[in-house]
Amino acid sequence: MMNRVLSFAGKTRRRGLDYVGAVSSYQAHSMRYRLLAFSRRDEKAANYGAEMASPPKPAFHFSAKEVHAIVDNIPEPAKRAAILDADQCLEHRFFFRGLEAVHFPREIDWDFSPHQNLSWSWDLNRHPFFLTLGTAYHYTQNAVYLDKLVELWQDWMQRNPAGKGLNWRSPFEVAARLRNWIWAYFLLSASPEAGSAFLRTAWAGIAEHAAFLADHLEYHWPNNHLLLEALTLCEFAVVFREHGGERYLPMASKILAEQVEQQVLADGVHAELCPMYHEIVATELDAFAQLCRKLKYPIRAKLAERIAAMRRFSSAMRRNDGSFPLLGDSSPSDTCLRFGLAESTQHLAFWVQPEASRSELPVRKPLSLDLFAAAGYAILRDNVQQSHLMFDFGSWSRCKATNHGHSDALSFELHSAGRPWIVDSGFFYPWSDSPPASLEWSRYFRSTAAHNTLLIDAREPFELSGNGDVSSQPATRLVGYRSDPQEVAVCGETQPSWSSGETTHRREIVLKQTGEVVITDSVSLEPIPSAGGHRLQWFLHFAADLSIQLSENNSVVARSGDKEMTCQVSCPDSMPLLRLIRGQELPRQGWVAQSTAVVVPAWVLVVELESPQSCEVNFHFSLAPVSTASHTQEECACQGA
Repeated sequence: MMNRVLSFAGKTRRRGLDYVGAVSSYQAHSMRYRLLAFSRRDEKAANYGAEMASPPKPAFHFSAKEVHAIVDNIPEPAKRAAILDADQCLEHRFFFRGLEAVHFPREIDWDFSPHQNLSWSWDLNRHPFFLTLGTAYHYTQNAVYLDKLVELWQDWMQRNPAGKGLNWRSPFEVAARLRNWIWAYFLLSASPEAGSAFLRTAWAGIAEHAAFLADHLEYHWPNNHLLLEALTLCEFAVVFREHGGERYLPMASKILAEQVEQQVLADGVHAELCPMYHEIVATELDAFAQLCRKLKYPIRAKLAERIAAMRRFSSAMRRNDGSFPLLGDSSPSDTCLRFGLAESTQHLAFWVQPEASRSELPVRKPLSLDLFAAAGYAILRDNVQQSHLMFDFGSWSRCKATNHGHSDALSFELHSAGRPWIVDSGFFYPWSDSPPASLEWSRYFRSTAAHNTLLIDAREPFELSGNGDVSSQPATRLVGYRSDPQEVAVCGETQPSWSSGETTHRREIVLKQTGEVVITDSVSLEPIPSAGGHRLQWFLHFAADLSIQLSENNSVVARSGDKEMTCQVSCPDSMPLLRLIRGQELPRQGWVAQSTAVVVPAWVLVVELESPQSCEVNFHFSLAPVSTASHTQEECACQGA
């Protein structure tokens, strides 16, 4: 209880009285829901589906008549993958967060979480596999998938009564489940084998989820939570507006428009500055906009503009293989990332836009530079060599709730020749550990040492609270940029929050027509009264599957298959010390998160230098076929150095 009080006080101090008002509003609405449920005054709404002669079948993304054409348009590999996933569901085997499969031999324990991993439990109860089963039926016409969908859906509703139990505690999870239930309802109703009795039951559950969500919007989490909750309620209201949804539409559409305007920056980047959450919000909004066009429901012009801007950033951020950088609290996949409209492998996207299942990619020059100044991102591309470099010259976060931010000012990711080389460490949170250990992992992945940038005097450039809020952030700015046929370049600068103004880190990144990348770091430092100098530490994190070794002349060679990338480090005034570290515990260093639940050791290059007041360090990256010359293996000697 005391921890909750202290957390509330800390957030109030950082976010102001608006936070107090938002919490009060949330509590008042949730109390209303409990009172109505207790007095049964809302019983008619909860049992609305059971009273109907037939379940509602309004227009949606697709109709029963359109299903055949949609299925014909989906690539066979995508369909086969969905069917294989559905077969696992038939056996009650579930794969989430990169963890080993969990098998329920008999009935599913909806409250189960392996090793107390709460995020795994969230995924189970979001029911993404409802859509897998529903689509697998339409791909195969095998009723076994439809029967399992009905069985699991009915079982969950019977054992999770509305508003009660673990699976009703988080409004965001209720919203995520409702989004999938709406889709599953229409996949089911598009089948001639679906029974009206269960559709009425499913509709009643959907209506109850909407009623709960309307009274539990998280006004005190003004990030992707509130936006996606309002979006889900708005989708329900638009689709079922003639079946009770119209009562939610004014509120839901107003909050959605407000949150999109507040959270989506003018350049189209979501204000949390976290690519995974940007993709979730962008693809869900894009699907909603397409649904509104199909249903001839007008959306506000400003909302449409921001959705289009989000698509432009997604297109620039996406690499040729469809992946995106893992800045902030990002993971390669998430059960809320449903459509992946830029990827043909995401079969659900074809159900959203069957006439044009892939977004049109822009025609790009051999070298290109995309700037998103409001967010603080630059994306440099070599479209001949298939190089993609994302550079972060922006702030920690632009959201009121900054809990997904990382200390990654002037960090970058480098992807070339179809694979990652220099990576962001991602984010890992081991629910099974004791709270102090989980907090230590969280702090590490948010810290400067987990990113490809500079740490000065072992001091973080910000003040971070336990709940992820930041009371003081580094000052960041775009210094300049240039673009011509031979090279594209961008330069950013940051100043730690503790600096009096004399300590600055400036980084220029140049991508050349040859595919080479040159990074120049200029550091200005405050004078030290005593003897000695400032301790500077640069970090470069390599993808976990690369073979790494130190070479001569202050260089590091990373190998994958028949390709090798060389990073040459130079300093005009002194000789920096290079160390390779992998999987170190004290201090923690050399880890990459493959998901929020799985972490693996990976090589990190640490470049150390002692400097009195100013210095310059250069990093030169070049990609070439693997050299036939022999190299001395030094990995064991470097471990934990």
